[in-house]
Amino acid sequence: MDRTVLHVDMNNFYASVELLTRPDLADKPVIVGGDEAKRHGIVLAKNNLAKSYGVKTAETLYQALQKCPGAVVLPAQHDKYRHYSVWAKLLYREYSDRVESFGPDEAWIDVTELNRSGAALAHEIQNRVKSELGLPVSIGVSWNKTFAKMGSDYKKPEGITVIGRENYKDLLWPLPVGRLLFVGRVTAQRLTQIGIETVGELARQEPEDLRYILGKNADRLIYSARGEDRSPVLTAEEMGHQKSIGAMHTTDHDVRDPEDIRKLLWDLSGRVAERAVRAGLKGRTVSITVRYQDFSQHSRQRSTAYLMQDQGSIFEQAWILFEAGVSENLTKQGVRLLGVSLEQLEDETLPQQVSLADWAKCYTSE
Repeated sequence: MDRTVLHVDMNNFYASVELLTRPDLADKPVIVGGDEAKRHGIVLAKNNLAKSYGVKTAETLYQALQKCPGAVVLPAQHDKYRHYSVWAKLLYREYSDRVESFGPDEAWIDVTELNRSGAALAHEIQNRVKSELGLPVSIGVSWNKTFAKMGSDYKKPEGITVIGRENYKDLLWPLPVGRLLFVGRVTAQRLTQIGIETVGELARQEPEDLRYILGKNADRLIYSARGEDRSPVLTAEEMGHQKSIGAMHTTDHDVRDPEDIRKLLWDLSGRVAERAVRAGLKGRTVSITVRYQDFSQHSRQRSTAYLMQDQGSIFEQAWILFEAGVSENLTKQGVRLLGVSLEQLEDETLPQQVSLADWAKCYTSE
């Protein structure tokens, strides 16, 4: 049975995040990166309006402003982008443990075990990312990672493209060979020079005939062009760098009652604890994220000397954080999104060093 693999690409990621808190710029070309006053730096991201003027990622800001003099240039805020990247991937992990990052704005999700339509899941995830994070995504659906990635690139913004065995030759093989995953500019030029201009033409080659040009990558690229990419979608544990376990909830109305916040934090702490137990991990830091009705967002974190994995301990730290830095804003505007995450993760089987004060506290509580 074929796998069902999704590739999610957050469209114009940095620019889309910036526009969440700058709705006044929705009808203006926006560029993220560089210093507008000094006219230096490069374009890190742009919205669709700036793209329509020919602005390209990685070109100099000077070049971009020559093409689009009226563009609004915003400085990059990497902490903010990292935050949204983390929360998007936590959302994806509600569907599968096999979520493999491909940069801050892209990820593969293996949803084979759900036994649901890949297209239906893609629509559901797309709608959730838009409603819960406010961000547009494109999603590709296929039986392998290469074609899923090419599917997410096929139709933007906010497209969903299913690449199946019945249509992959029609959709993907006519594309320029440089559109194949991991075919860089230099490789594409070399292939074009010997008459291989499309993905389909590459797929029809034999690896031994191209090893003199592509080396050991000949096998990988040709098999990928044929749809024979068997590489797995890796879990965070397999990638070796799971940094957080979290859960979030977007409300359907403005929440202003502290008791309702307590209940939400308790439920979210339980979901985090369940995932931590399943992953065999404990953490020393709890963080909370709160988004208000005007899309402003605040995050706070608190670390302890001991490792946490249970719902009560996680909730205790989350509630302290909320009371200390967020609760006063409830009277001004309601909460629309609430998130809890456990960080500084360690294997639960590792011995824990406990301080004398912590030991005394535990002894007294008995």
